[in-house]
Amino acid sequence: MNAAALGRSCCRAALTSLLLVMLWPVPVSHAQSFRVQAGSSTLTRATGGSFDVRGRTYDASIGAGEIFGRFRVGALVRKKTKNSTLSFGDDAVDFALPTDTLGGRYYFLARGAGLTVARPGFSLFALAGTTADSVGAPFFRAADASGPLGLVFFDKQIAPRWRFFSRNVIAERQTSLQGVEWIPRASLKVAAAGGIGAGEGYASASAHYDGGWLVAHGGYVAAGRQFRRIQIDSPSSSESDRENVSVTIRPSASWSLNASRQNLLQPDSKGGAAARVTVNHLGGNLNAAGFRVTAGLFDAHGERTDNLGASIGVGRALTETVDASLTYFTSTSGRGPASGSFAATFRETLGPRLTLVQIATHASGQTSLKFGGSFLSNLVAVGIDYQTVYAPFRVGNPFVQAITLHVRVLIRNVPLQVATFTTPTGRTRYMVSGSQSWYRSPGGSGSAPDTIRLARYLIQGRVIEENGRPVPGAVLRISGEFVLTDSAGQFFLRMKKAAPCRIEVATDEFPGPGYFQVTSAPGSVVPATDDTSVPITIRVRRSDRPH
Repeated sequence: MNAAALGRSCCRAALTSLLLVMLWPVPVSHAQSFRVQAGSSTLTRATGGSFDVRGRTYDASIGAGEIFGRFRVGALVRKKTKNSTLSFGDDAVDFALPTDTLGGRYYFLARGAGLTVARPGFSLFALAGTTADSVGAPFFRAADASGPLGLVFFDKQIAPRWRFFSRNVIAERQTSLQGVEWIPRASLKVAAAGGIGAGEGYASASAHYDGGWLVAHGGYVAAGRQFRRIQIDSPSSSESDRENVSVTIRPSASWSLNASRQNLLQPDSKGGAAARVTVNHLGGNLNAAGFRVTAGLFDAHGERTDNLGASIGVGRALTETVDASLTYFTSTSGRGPASGSFAATFRETLGPRLTLVQIATHASGQTSLKFGGSFLSNLVAVGIDYQTVYAPFRVGNPFVQAITLHVRVLIRNVPLQVATFTTPTGRTRYMVSGSQSWYRSPGGSGSAPDTIRLARYLIQGRVIEENGRPVPGAVLRISGEFVLTDSAGQFFLRMKKAAPCRIEVATDEFPGPGYFQVTSAPGSVVPATDDTSVPITIRVRRSDRPH
């Protein structure tokens, strides 16, 4: 059986299992939750939707849509027992290594049957099936089967301060990476790994130190130009290469300095050898006498890009409701002339629900004005802002003034959302999505039929960075339920009762490079009806170390 046929068989089996889960009689003592979501995104060139069902010991989902111009269908069923979980269908596999220096997560999609076992001091994940040749969208997961795949990941505590880890992939090009992690004390972690990845040699070593005011981590990776953890066609599977170092000095809350150097192997879209890219950064900030001063120096060069940029800005709160800032940007690309620009921002807070933003930009002898702001109510939330971001892979000036748009409208208890993203090449992408949840609860007597209804109470809010930038894909645990933020950093969860719910922020599961630290978040929240629910705000900041 070839990979395509195996993938179709796995998908049909998962769809059958999903239908059995949905139609199988549920004991009256158990409840089920349902969720439907759909959307469209130019970030992943995807349009589609999904349906999810969750019970006490299982969860299942089915998704369908178009990704990169092709229609795809996917499904996933998971059944939990005391120490293990059986899965069948399309799932995202976490392929992180303890030697990954600059944090972040590495995921790939696989289709097949999986087993997860977790016990104190030991964990195992095994899967047999195929790889998937496309990425999932934020609101559904579907893919085409690619090559046959078998994998075994396990971690074993071999001593109080030592852990052995093993990552093995059986495919057309084999991967076998073995390593150890040593934690001599809470502030220091050392790891080493070696083996082959997609048939290419690999060796790495890393150290992480957290001394409070001084945080440093670094590592070195020796790998072949065609090294991949697994041979898949993924636009987000860059690998660390050679030296990677980051040092942060934060002796007080009023000032800090950070310097980093990162080397990457950037995959070739046509399957050739990856290109090497180096990104250097030096920056700092100072808060004194009511002023905020920030400065940064950026350098990205390699076989496909070469640019150097710098920025310096100063800001101050003029009154309790008005804040102003001025920033200067300069950059050079290749052998071209240097370019510079100024951006002045005025932000006015007119109340707890309304904020206005005015931005004046001067570049290339021309001045432009842009207006934005935000409005928040129980039914409508709208935000329009502008941020100058550093896009290291953009041809020409790497500083891009990107619009950040998020709109959320609640129509008959269905939240519809629109948001934008800025890619590393400086392009703006959008996502439109909507979702709805229901609960099936048992009737009042043993013979009474089950009822399906919309949960009455709502918890909603946003996860943002300290500068107001939304954090998409942030993971929250609310009374044991996992919730992910959308592209605008927003989340919502419906509850059956207006009882206090504990909120936990799972920063170690956030996507993207680096780590996050929670700076403010409520410990609990009480759900409310749609017309009285007030969105909560969770603030985080990027960090160079896990917390």
